[in-house]
Amino acid sequence: MESLGIDPNIIDRCQNHVIHTGKNRVRRHYQLYDYADEKQAAWAKLGDYLGRLLSGAVAPAELQKRLTAKQLLAA
Repeated sequence: MESLGIDPNIIDRCQNHVIHTGKNRVRRHYQLYDYADEKQAAWAKLGDYLGRLLSGAVAPAELQKRLTAKQLLAA
């Protein structure tokens, strides 16, 4: 997702990672924004990319330019 330009903080939220806000209880208890719109946009962007990849619209050479070797092995 990061190779598609999606913010790493949004990626963490899409993957339901626990976001550590430090020892600040105010953030933990009062800042409860769920980033639903941002997550929906991130998933849509990934879905569009995967659709283009599966349909052959994205050439393997382009895929290699966009992803690192580590990302390719993890896929």
